[in-house]
Amino acid sequence: MANSRIRRRKSVPAAGALSVAERVRRLVNLKPQVRDGLASGLVNHSELSRQFVQELGLSRSSFHAVLSSVKRLASELEKPAFAEEAKRVVARSTISLKTDVAVVRMFPHFPEKLRSQLKIFHLVQGTAAVSLIVAADNLDEFIKKNREHILEVRKNLTEITIVSPKEIVSTAGVLLSLLSPLYSQGINAEEVLSAHTDTILLFSEADANRAFSVLNQVISDARK
Repeated sequence: MANSRIRRRKSVPAAGALSVAERVRRLVNLKPQVRDGLASGLVNHSELSRQFVQELGLSRSSFHAVLSSVKRLASELEKPAFAEEAKRVVARSTISLKTDVAVVRMFPHFPEKLRSQLKIFHLVQGTAAVSLIVAADNLDEFIKKNREHILEVRKNLTEITIVSPKEIVSTAGVLLSLLSPLYSQGINAEEVLSAHTDTILLFSEADANRAFSVLNQVISDARK
């Protein structure tokens, strides 16, 4: 008599589908503060796993698989060696704020004479455009006269400049130390520039005060 029992096949991920472990790893890599927290042992694995189940759109039954992946990843991570060095650089940095700033993106080969019509703070040469960070004074008149040379204009911006010691050039993690707290607060930097010891960030007027407060706190905390 034929065996009437039916064996259930183990579910196999669809071809090309990522495993839970790989999805967790990729998610952690997108969250520098979470990665650092796992490396430092400061993150509650269960709470983080519940959050990841929701963010990844998994079922509740996947919780233990996510938790195992989180614990395994935490055991593999080490606190970045550059953390303390970056902290020392941040501690010796100063911060300033400049309002009424705009970004004018020009076609790469715009006439050189146009530069004299603007008060340019910074110029970034790209392959597809030249970004001019300028004072907003008299900008409307410039735009009106030179539309054929302009790709885009962003007004009502605030520039925050962080001036660091020369060690920033050879120290990993300084920019991460500055940008991660902004990310965690949902603050978007519209432009990020680096010029030797200066880190230049542009924010909308709506975000500028919060951004300055967060960055100022980061520097203050680094000095403690």
